[in-house]
Amino acid sequence: MSFNDSNPVRETGFGERLFLRTQLKPGYGCEQLHQLISDYVTLLLGNLSFVLQRYDPIDGSGFIDTKFDLHEGSDFNEAHSIKSKNVVYGWVQGRALEALAEHYYWAMDFQEEIGENSIILREEIVNVLKGLSDRLEAMRNRHGGRLSFLMKEDGTALAVGSNNQLIERELPEPMTFGYTDIFYAKGLFSAAKVTGDKGKALDATLLFDSVVEAIREERFVSDQLVLDADNRSLKRTREKRTYANRMIAIGGLEIFLRHTGDLKYAEAGIEFIRHAIDNYVNLDGRISNIPQFVMWEYTTLLGEPFIEDGQLCCLPGHVLEFVGLSLKFIHCCEGTLGDCFQSELDGFRAVLPKILLANFKGGWNPSGMGIYQSIDLLSGLSFYSQMPWWNLPETIRAAVGCAKIVPDEERRGFLEIARLCSNAFLMHYVQAPPYLLSIQALDADGDPDRSIPAVPDLDPCYHTGLSLIDAMRYFSLSLTDPESTTHRRQS
Repeated sequence: MSFNDSNPVRETGFGERLFLRTQLKPGYGCEQLHQLISDYVTLLLGNLSFVLQRYDPIDGSGFIDTKFDLHEGSDFNEAHSIKSKNVVYGWVQGRALEALAEHYYWAMDFQEEIGENSIILREEIVNVLKGLSDRLEAMRNRHGGRLSFLMKEDGTALAVGSNNQLIERELPEPMTFGYTDIFYAKGLFSAAKVTGDKGKALDATLLFDSVVEAIREERFVSDQLVLDADNRSLKRTREKRTYANRMIAIGGLEIFLRHTGDLKYAEAGIEFIRHAIDNYVNLDGRISNIPQFVMWEYTTLLGEPFIEDGQLCCLPGHVLEFVGLSLKFIHCCEGTLGDCFQSELDGFRAVLPKILLANFKGGWNPSGMGIYQSIDLLSGLSFYSQMPWWNLPETIRAAVGCAKIVPDEERRGFLEIARLCSNAFLMHYVQAPPYLLSIQALDADGDPDRSIPAVPDLDPCYHTGLSLIDAMRYFSLSLTDPESTTHRRQS
């Protein structure tokens, strides 16, 4: 699936802008980078327009509403289903808080590229963050301080029963925590820092610290409901463990460290990166018949690679997201930790680029249209060949993060990976104007895939926006003299 727009001028909701679907050439230089950054800015403004314009605290639900079917070009209209307007995904709302907060800082830092609408954009973001966080906190307080993966609009937890009917369920046990808790905690904290709400920042800190301790003590239980029956790779059981919870936590630890300077977040992040590398990466020939530095998704409760039906599952997108978030966290640690941590950080800097190379190679579709959702490391074949959109921007962030830290002679290889992913993303996934939204997934042949990667709601500027913002910071630095880039926030 590809696009060849005849009219490159796009109305984004924040003025008319060029969107050229820039296709970088090998060895791309400054002129193409300028053009690519302009495309990314237009894309993010379009996505933000979609999210902000659909937020309606008066006549609407008061939640972020991305319940839109890109295949049909219209809102979902199913009643009493996982796509209903009156069901709320805790993941989506928490991710939206974090994404909008980080886009607020981006709008400050990229005022020149965004133009005169930068101030209006920031004002709209603040208004939404205040209203949405108030709505979610009121809901959370009515339900014992917890939100759920799938909920009614009043916060009642839901599950999917037989015949895909929605049924009410009990809240999680008080001492266990899940992905909704961590997405919401880091989102609420991010929003509170933008709006200046110290009470919400404290509440978010208490929740986040509880989640971190739950991960350490193996009291973290995935609350995700797998909504795609064909996707075996996401089905979690009590008999296996994953590094994904630590990966998401690393992103949150970077946020809390950046805003508070509290070294306990630096120490936890280092601990979590070390745990993921030591337990999930093929180091020192741990498994002799698979490539070095590939990363499996699950282990047994005893810490051994989890092999099921003769297959060892790898989710390349998760691996590449892990690399990008870890490198961002490590960058945040620079200048804050003593010498006792530097050797460990240096070790991470040495191995993370190798992890990216090995897992990108295994997951990249030879057609050049994307990254497989899951592969079997023992055979090297994909066993779920859907290609989610989010793998690509996450890999762009990870690749340019690696390019920042590797020796000069290795940098071009990582920038080439960023080029391949950017070209595929802009050409095959980004949809028509005015919002330039991304189709959620393609199949192995490059045709739209209607299965659900995680939730039916569209991305609330989380994977796409946050990844491309970090990539733009790197690209913009490479275009200017370092002494003139002090206004660029290095987060």
